[in-house]
Amino acid sequence: MLRGLDSRFKSVRWSLLLAFVRTTAAALAVFVGLVGGSVTLHDWLSTTPLLPLAALTSGQWIVLAVILLLSALVSILVVGISGGYTQSRAMQERMRTLVEATMLWANGRLGHRIEVLGEENEINELVGALNGMAERLEDHVLALGRLVDKNERLAQRAATLATVEERQRLARDLHDSVSQQLFAIGMTAGAASKIYDRDVERARPLIAQLEEMASKAQAEMRALLLHLRPVELEGRSLAEALDRFLQDVCPRHQICYDMELNGVVRLSDGMESHLFRIAQEAVSNVIRHASAKRLTVKLVREGERVCLAISDDGQGFDPKQSRGGSYGLQSIRERAEEVGGRLDVLTSPGQGTEMRVWVSLYGKGEGDRDEQHPSVIGR
Repeated sequence: MLRGLDSRFKSVRWSLLLAFVRTTAAALAVFVGLVGGSVTLHDWLSTTPLLPLAALTSGQWIVLAVILLLSALVSILVVGISGGYTQSRAMQERMRTLVEATMLWANGRLGHRIEVLGEENEINELVGALNGMAERLEDHVLALGRLVDKNERLAQRAATLATVEERQRLARDLHDSVSQQLFAIGMTAGAASKIYDRDVERARPLIAQLEEMASKAQAEMRALLLHLRPVELEGRSLAEALDRFLQDVCPRHQICYDMELNGVVRLSDGMESHLFRIAQEAVSNVIRHASAKRLTVKLVREGERVCLAISDDGQGFDPKQSRGGSYGLQSIRERAEEVGGRLDVLTSPGQGTEMRVWVSLYGKGEGDRDEQHPSVIGR
């Protein structure tokens, strides 16, 4: 209770009230002094003194009234101006300190603190609150800086891992396809060279086989190089980028293509990039494995979902004998799942393959997946 009473009397309101009382007392003292001095000076200069009051004439009453009025005005002006200036000057300096501190904080100097002066009052409470706010802001900024550094390190690590993974995938594909083709070409070329010296006619089928294997190896290499091509979606929609990609790739592999668009709107940049990569992977698989002559790409909207469908008239495969990573389907499935999508594959031997990727218009987690069908089924 005493502490509360003490803090109440140390408040700004009571400080101003005490300042007013001090100013009034000072003004009264000045007034009394001026009156006394003026009366004394008048009595010294005049032959008729102003005191006692009972013997004063009307003219002396006027003189005394003028003395009292002037003394009051002078005391009020002198004490009021000096006291007000002193009090306002102190308050102005304190407010200037607060303004300078807020400007320093706004410019990023969160380590600055306001000095607490004088006794406890509302202004010092405000100073304490502002210092506490600056301390918390400084802690938050340091935490955000550490978080940004951590995110940068994670992003660099992710980029490094992605690069390593891509290199490993390319190395695996080169070993499983082109390297095997080149090994077979070398073995066949050696056998053809030995037979050619003895029997040219027997060597001709081997030479024709060499040409076929070299052509296949070249096709494999071109398909692998598709993954190294930069994805240029800047300034283009997904449909425009797909059309340009197919125009560039299909004629070089003697594949005819059709493209169908229906009600597709612009998707987010990340979604369009994933779908383009999926299409790129699917077309690469068709070139490498399907022996197809015609390729059809559809990009259609059905309700709140978008479907990217890629079908070919190639040799297809048996879904019962397929493995999770066959024909690059595992990579396509992972890319679809990254954006909350689903991959469906319809195929059978000799009947070609159709791949459908379903994604939501609103990104991951917002669309309903088609859970009624397995991911790889026969036609």
